[in-house]
Amino acid sequence: MSASLFHPHAGLFKYGAVDNLTYQINPLASTLHTPEVAQRMFRVCGRLLAKALLDKQLVAVSLNRPLLKHILAAPVGLPDLEHVDAALYHSLMWMLECPPEQVEYLCQCFTAHEEELGELREVELIPNGSTVEVTAENRLEFVTARFKYAMLERIAVPLGALLSGFYEVVPLAALKCEEDGGSIDSSLDAEDLEVALCGQALIDLDDWKAHTVYKNGLVEGTGAAAFFWRTVEGFDDEQRTRLLQFVTGTSRLPAGGFKNLIGVDGSTRPFELCGTGGDEHALPRSHTCFNRLDLPMYEDEDHMAAVLAGIVAAGDMGGFTME
Repeated sequence: MSASLFHPHAGLFKYGAVDNLTYQINPLASTLHTPEVAQRMFRVCGRLLAKALLDKQLVAVSLNRPLLKHILAAPVGLPDLEHVDAALYHSLMWMLECPPEQVEYLCQCFTAHEEELGELREVELIPNGSTVEVTAENRLEFVTARFKYAMLERIAVPLGALLSGFYEVVPLAALKCEEDGGSIDSSLDAEDLEVALCGQALIDLDDWKAHTVYKNGLVEGTGAAAFFWRTVEGFDDEQRTRLLQFVTGTSRLPAGGFKNLIGVDGSTRPFELCGTGGDEHALPRSHTCFNRLDLPMYEDEDHMAAVLAGIVAAGDMGGFTME
């Protein structure tokens, strides 16, 4: 559900400015949908995120840093703008740092120009902004106004709906708490919230090994189990991520790493390697509900390496003998 709602094709979100791995609110959502529908859908997105956080389930998307800060009601600053609009960020930084005499050469007024469905629209950043020219003396005021429009005003309605839905399930006060009579502030920061919602991106191979259970004839450090780990050691980060996704259904880890892997029933279920019979034509089989990989007891290490490499190279991980 999260993958569908947050995908740019749905029109509610778009990729972050610095990569295509994180998502931010699409300011045109109310244009692509009716305002009423867009607002209702953003509220659903907020409730979904909060429910996932409450139940310690990972969502299939990563939110960009400014959006995480908005959820936490944390201050956003000019550096956060780079995650939303990298070109605008560098333009405003240049305006702040350039020699005073160059500001007037820009012929810039207190306006912003936004393209909506092929049409260019002028927005006044202050009352009668189209008649106020940016000078060396007021450039800081312009940068502040332009920053507020890009980060807050342009997405105020959908952001408000998303936050309303989120706080209906997990109140803001629950994200900001104090311990020991108020002496210790244990509030989440954006990085904490990202890990809690989306999991850890990096895979620690030692952590993976340390929290693996062996069943049905497989023994740690011997035979097919040893072949498996030597093969995974030779994988790059992307291959390890794809293998993890094949077995667990997600490419990211919960906070705390492999010891906190969760099954479909919400209980903690460690990564399992379970031996199975069959000849060299048998294929590994994953059970994502249980984080288990049924691994044939191959007697040839090179053959196992070729089979696992074929799994991680598959374009559709969900279609390769996965339940």
